[in-house]
Amino acid sequence: MQAKNLLARAAGLRSAGRRPSVTLPHRPFASTPRLSGAISDNVQVSPADNNIYSTTAATYDPTNHANLDAAANLLSSTPVVGFSSTDAGSSWGMQPYPFPDGPPNRFGFYPGAAFDASGTLYGSSLAFDVRGGYLTTQVAVSKSLDKGKTWRGASTVEPPSTNAEKPLIAIDTTASPYRNRIYVAYDTNPSNYSQPIVVAHSDDGLTWTRTQVNDFGGDFGAAPAVGPNGDVYVAWDDWCDRVGIFCNSTGRILLAKSVDGGNTFTTFGQPGAEVAMTNIGSMATMPNYSNGCSNPPIGVNPTPSLDVDRSGGVHNGTLYLVWGDEQPRFGRMHIFFARSSDGGAHWSPRVQLDTANSNDAWQPALAVDQSNGAVTISWYDRRDDPGNRFYRLYYTQSTDGGMTFLRSQVQVANSPSDPTLDCLGTGDYMQMASVDGNAHPFWSDTRNGRVQIFTASVDEAMLAQTLSQAPPLFANSVQLTDGFPPNDLAAGDFNGDGKTDLAVANDNPYVSIFRGKGDGSFEAPTNALVGGGSAIAVGDLNKDGKLDLVFAGSNSTSTPYGDVKVLLGNGDGTFQAPVSYPSGGECTGRLAVADLNGDGSSDVAVVNRTCYTGAGNVAILLGKGDGTLQPAVTYPAGMAPTSVAIADFRGSGKLDLAVTNTNAGTVSILFGNGNGTFQAPSTYSAGTGPVDLVVGNFNGDGKPDIAVTNQQGTPFSVLLNKGDGTFLPSTSYGSGAGSNSIASGDFDLDGTLDLALTGGGGNAMIWLGKGDGTFAAGGTYWTGSGSRRLLVTDLNADQHPDLAVTNGFSWDIGILLGATRSAEAQPAGVTFPDQVAKTMGPVRTVTVSNHGTADLHLATADLKGANARDFARVSDTCSGAAIPAGVNCTVSLRFVPTAVGSRTASLQITDDAAASPQLLPLSGTALLRYPTSLPATPRSDRGLPPPPPPPGLPTVTRSVDGIWLRLRD
Repeated sequence: MQAKNLLARAAGLRSAGRRPSVTLPHRPFASTPRLSGAISDNVQVSPADNNIYSTTAATYDPTNHANLDAAANLLSSTPVVGFSSTDAGSSWGMQPYPFPDGPPNRFGFYPGAAFDASGTLYGSSLAFDVRGGYLTTQVAVSKSLDKGKTWRGASTVEPPSTNAEKPLIAIDTTASPYRNRIYVAYDTNPSNYSQPIVVAHSDDGLTWTRTQVNDFGGDFGAAPAVGPNGDVYVAWDDWCDRVGIFCNSTGRILLAKSVDGGNTFTTFGQPGAEVAMTNIGSMATMPNYSNGCSNPPIGVNPTPSLDVDRSGGVHNGTLYLVWGDEQPRFGRMHIFFARSSDGGAHWSPRVQLDTANSNDAWQPALAVDQSNGAVTISWYDRRDDPGNRFYRLYYTQSTDGGMTFLRSQVQVANSPSDPTLDCLGTGDYMQMASVDGNAHPFWSDTRNGRVQIFTASVDEAMLAQTLSQAPPLFANSVQLTDGFPPNDLAAGDFNGDGKTDLAVANDNPYVSIFRGKGDGSFEAPTNALVGGGSAIAVGDLNKDGKLDLVFAGSNSTSTPYGDVKVLLGNGDGTFQAPVSYPSGGECTGRLAVADLNGDGSSDVAVVNRTCYTGAGNVAILLGKGDGTLQPAVTYPAGMAPTSVAIADFRGSGKLDLAVTNTNAGTVSILFGNGNGTFQAPSTYSAGTGPVDLVVGNFNGDGKPDIAVTNQQGTPFSVLLNKGDGTFLPSTSYGSGAGSNSIASGDFDLDGTLDLALTGGGGNAMIWLGKGDGTFAAGGTYWTGSGSRRLLVTDLNADQHPDLAVTNGFSWDIGILLGATRSAEAQPAGVTFPDQVAKTMGPVRTVTVSNHGTADLHLATADLKGANARDFARVSDTCSGAAIPAGVNCTVSLRFVPTAVGSRTASLQITDDAAASPQLLPLSGTALLRYPTSLPATPRSDRGLPPPPPPPGLPTVTRSVDGIWLRLRD
């Protein structure tokens, strides 16, 4: 077998023929990680010596999360070695795992490590030897009672008769009947085409019961994990086909489960235990991997990595599995992920995690942070090397139960590594340990000219805050209909009730009025006879404080037949009969209302074009202040003008005009003279077929800029104002289909203007402004079929811009309310009662409420600060949850001081609310002892210490051994 050959090579040519002597350090070697951003400095775990280390295991102590333990193959000598840290990974010591007393016990390979619930550390490994050309192995487990500083002798889990391989260890730390039971999973090789997976279990680490899980013919690389109820899972790679005869061409990732402490196992999936098919058999041969010291060359396995959420949170019991697989078309290795929320019976479709990577990625490691339910994953990745040789460690995570991952993967290793420096490349697998909101991957690294072990600390909350998938900016569209195909729409309070209403111009003689209820919903529409209109605007033309409507349309009785209609408002949501004014052209386009001559009355600007030739103008109809308009005065624009906007582009105090010219592909700027007349236009190139425009300060310089939609090519173009009314060359954005309407608003509430566009396909496209005049795609939202015109306004009085879109095909108006998320935590801070050091205090609960209008996605609720370990999480329904509007979640905490004195920390809640993260101060005072003058309180039936003395008793201050305490007489 290829895997057996790998072990034999390790025995003879572990480091390309080099055999440096091993010197075990007598004191820890330190490299302090300095957190810069979300990734700390890389820390060397293995000593700075000439030895070769590879293949990592990792775990943490559930009784003290500052105790981390790792293990690795020591390729330049005989044993597997363990690395221990008592300061959360800042400094490390090393001790070798002991060998079993009996042979084979010459070499050690395949490290494993796990703590039990009481803090006892166990290490697993494969002891082996090569004699007479034959390889013999046995699985061994050792115990450490001092966090890895010293080790007791090894017990034999699987004897040499079955030639076991690749053991990995897991321990039940739950409150199940099998608490502290040790599980070791591995494959055996009793005969050809028989490599059954075995899971051995023990309650003392000395005597073992072995259970054969399955035998499909090509089983290899078992990975065990324990669920929240003590259920045991094991995943492995089967490198034969489903029949078990044709091997090495394709493979499968398989799973089995035990609910009786490992005595029996049941396989899941269809067919058999199948989670997913793989495109490689036993291993894939990557280019530029290992140093060519063997023939055939070393390959990499799928190396499945499995973990289960035992956090007690919203995704408790969910299984997560990650593995490597080859991409058939291009022959590169990539990283794939699946999840199961029903105990392994059904699995999600596999998802590739190393996106935007065209080079090899392999040997993933997965760990669930059991303090918050975050799914953390790391792997080796060559994306940074065009030559597909040098690799770095990359990382991603999910805080919503594996539904979504970071927008981009994060580089952890700050130096490239060369896998050709050693015969075994990066080894067989790697592992990571994640706890208290920090992920700790352990990887093989060659930055010092030989393979060594490095680690780093990854701040899960910081990555969730900066790189999580952006939440939806709008709720799903709700459709309004009046039975007519709508063209354009405008918003205003037409009945004086303080709520936003809508007026819709239809492809028929009517305008529809939708009275708003103030919450984003509307009453049934009322219709007013207009005679047809393609565009609509709102203004107070007769200065009576009641909003009026202005339409651009046609009138078949006049020549030319373009006209402007005015409907004076009655103030109650109804309007007077329309009065028509010739527009000065044939086919009218958009119109705008403003005081163009400074007389305090609203005037109208409307674009016209010759319907068949496309030549056009912009017409000005000055208002008389009584609701009537003067005759139109026209000014030349370009070919086929379609839209007009009004702004002071020069900063002169006089309003100017901007007009889109569709056939010419330009925007015309007409400077105003301040008296209602305008100068000859200046023309600027835009995109192909500009049809609509919006004015806004897109780069924060206080000067109005222009964004235009394009019917073809790029969806929109931006023209930035130089400040004197002239513009920089346009910059186009997007690709594919064009768009026909545009509006602006601060949709993500970051203080910069964003853009919303519609095309004919039924979607609103959001482009988020960066504040410098550039934009980034911000998602698409369904609005209805055949979207036409777009309006941005606040429909539910929540100070957040909403969208309203007319849809010509579906004959309705799509309403998309802006999504607001507000995380309010109560109480705003928690002060715990005084507590004797190294005992547990009473539970206090923090409630997080969503007062917004959309789901609040909470990533993590973590304890932060210098004394974070003096506070313990009891329960958490917030981390990983999606909280609907008006709903809350809770985090319950205890004060568990580790030392005497004042202790402070923070509960950091990371979510997608605008004010994230929220920091709640936590404080408590730890006493040396309770006053002896108070009567003793019996311990509870749960073994907890007595509560603090009742309040209200007089207090004195006393020094005990130099420590000032607050005591009650």
